[in-house]
Amino acid sequence: MPAELEQTVGLARDTTLLDGYAPLPRTYDELFRGNGSSREEVADLVAELDQLEFMTRQRLAESALFRGGVTFSVYSDSKGQEKIFPFDLIPRVIPAKDWESTERGLIQRVTALNMFLSDLYDGQRIIKEGRIPESMVFGTAGYLKELHGIRPREGVFPKVFREDSALGVPGLIGGYGMPFSPRASRAEIDEFAAKIQESPEGYIAQPVVELSTCPTWVEGEAAPRRVDLRPFVLTGKKSWVLPGGLTRVALKPGSYVVNSSQGGGSKDTCVLGEPAS
Repeated sequence: MPAELEQTVGLARDTTLLDGYAPLPRTYDELFRGNGSSREEVADLVAELDQLEFMTRQRLAESALFRGGVTFSVYSDSKGQEKIFPFDLIPRVIPAKDWESTERGLIQRVTALNMFLSDLYDGQRIIKEGRIPESMVFGTAGYLKELHGIRPREGVFPKVFREDSALGVPGLIGGYGMPFSPRASRAEIDEFAAKIQESPEGYIAQPVVELSTCPTWVEGEAAPRRVDLRPFVLTGKKSWVLPGGLTRVALKPGSYVVNSSQGGGSKDTCVLGEPAS
């Protein structure tokens, strides 16, 4: 490590990155239990994360991203400046047993989606049986009537599928301009209700969902930040789920907005294998 960086940070070499890390109360943390101890699956990782080494690697990663032109614009930035894509080197680790259930759920969902699309572009039983109204399908720009009766190769409509997922307990989740009802003001709720009345087919309600947290390097320290997971599924005769995927991070304290265009960031997602017997 360059001597000047050691002098700048003023840290001892035996300082571990996550010393003193405090998980948020009543929130599932990916690496730590509520009492502050590390989870068994990641205990070795937590103990080996040296702070000086991490800071060196974080700086090298940001330099590589800048040289490679991995940048983007933040919508809320009035200056419109390109920023380095925020990438945090503290990984999000998923145990094998948790990934197995996630993988099964993703394959189930992409199978259901394909069955839904196959029906819409063929027999349309879901409409004839009154499961959904015609206007919800035929009144949207996404439905292509020219494709009715056409069967895609191998009978698969979504060849590549991605899903935004969250681990945790009931709470909050949102996206572009979406209100968090428990926190929104009466004026914000009324304003959004008017938008829904103008174009009801463009919106969907969902139960509020609490996001899990993961240690994230922000402003010179590791702090809990909320994360979601965007896994990817490739589908043909069989479906294959890419182990891991993209973990997105809400970098602002208390925020649930993980979109990079609104100030969010990203992490590596590591899926552990089965422990040796």
